[in-house]
Amino acid sequence: MLLGTTTFYLRSILSTITNNNPFCPKNVLRFRIIGYAILAFSALDFLFNIQDFTGTMLLAFIPYFTIKLSTLIFLLLGLLALTLAEIFNLGFKIKKENELTI
Repeated sequence: MLLGTTTFYLRSILSTITNNNPFCPKNVLRFRIIGYAILAFSALDFLFNIQDFTGTMLLAFIPYFTIKLSTLIFLLLGLLALTLAEIFNLGFKIKKENELTI
């Protein structure tokens, strides 16, 4: 479900970019949805792999507390998507301000 949602919103974002209108409120909302979905997946990945001692690459190995590399990657990707949402929001505000100036 996460992959389908992310793919749908990324295709929508790319279509607005090809239509020369990337800085719109819809793209800000789409990036936020993508970011929160990836953060939720990161949290689920962390919760379901708390005591996973299968030899996968762990970043912190404290008894009963592990952070897998995949959890960190999903966390960073989610934060990146939320950062992009704010960048696109700022770009939309600047675009709107430029349209109002003569």
